[in-house]
Amino acid sequence: MLNDTRILDLTDEPLALGARMLADIGADVVRVEDARGDQLRMREPAIAGEAPRAERGWAHLLYNAGKRSVAVNVDAPETWTRIESLLPQFDAVLAPLEPADALADWLVRGRNGEWSAEIPIVDAVFRRGIDEPMTDITAMAAGGHVVLNGHPEDPPVWPAGNLSHKQGSIAMAEATMALIMQRRRGGEVGRITVGIQEAVTFTTLQTASGNWWTWHGTSPSRHIPIGSGVTFQSRDGHWLSFTIHPPHWYRFVNWVDDVLGLEEGELRGETWDDEFWREQHQPEIVPWIDRLCKALTVTELHDKGQELGLLVLPINTVEEVANDPHLIARGYYQSVDHPRLATSLILPRSPIRTRGEQPRAKRAPTLGEHNDEFLTIPASAFSPREAGGDVAERQRGAP
Repeated sequence: MLNDTRILDLTDEPLALGARMLADIGADVVRVEDARGDQLRMREPAIAGEAPRAERGWAHLLYNAGKRSVAVNVDAPETWTRIESLLPQFDAVLAPLEPADALADWLVRGRNGEWSAEIPIVDAVFRRGIDEPMTDITAMAAGGHVVLNGHPEDPPVWPAGNLSHKQGSIAMAEATMALIMQRRRGGEVGRITVGIQEAVTFTTLQTASGNWWTWHGTSPSRHIPIGSGVTFQSRDGHWLSFTIHPPHWYRFVNWVDDVLGLEEGELRGETWDDEFWREQHQPEIVPWIDRLCKALTVTELHDKGQELGLLVLPINTVEEVANDPHLIARGYYQSVDHPRLATSLILPRSPIRTRGEQPRAKRAPTLGEHNDEFLTIPASAFSPREAGGDVAERQRGAP
């Protein structure tokens, strides 16, 4: 998909996954990083071994997979002058959320149109109009996720796994694709600023739609249940999330009837036809979901729920995800050799399948592994095809 595209990856830890997503679909992603080893490389945990610490961090091995590495003195202004001379060889620049001083100054010049070449830029901010540091918990709170997450009687739940980083990375990858496609269609060089707060808000749209105020005069929070989607336990002890899509209410009712048997008028009738009435009588629905779940295994619930168009999803442990038979059958996990670590790693490939060659998982680069390819060769030595193919040709005014 992006086999003729080269991306300059300047992202920091929260957004590095976005660049990896582009590498997964064929882009040549060149990561320019601190020669001392940045925060992403040094993040714990790490694989034990004799290799330098900057090569062994799991976060680096996962989020830098498939990229190339150019290691530089990020504090030296002349570094960025050299990188600027290479810009004609790239199709987009991905900026970090919190750049260091020399890089920040250079990016300001680019935003002001002072670079020697025009190139699409994808920027990132925590919250628009406010200059402040970001952590995952503050981003999840600012995006409205935390206030919705948890039980009414408990403190809010902060989800694990740096979800704001993943949401920001997805938004950055989408923005980059939009700019690249615009250029492929002969459009102008563009710039998009990704807001992490807004990216997090996308996780709340089904439960925090503004229509809840229009319809019910309420602002959703974990203190006001707004649907039948809660967590239940199946007959075999697994936990799952069970949500009834309102238009499919009677599919759920018929399923309950088939498994448990319903008396006349139970879950059926004129009042139950009213979606808003059902929302107000949520406590009467939950026991039926609970009884249904206790009558069936998690596999039976998932398979039938999917067949009926109901959102019935197992809540898997990490081990269960790693051993998921569907993912294994699809070749999602692949063995990748890493010569510096003297071992093979099991890494996820891109979930995207195309009509052509299917994606393969690739290892992360060693620190500065590709310096000789970029920093010791004059910028003029790159040909347009090597530097981005059809996108680069269009940027150079080729027919």
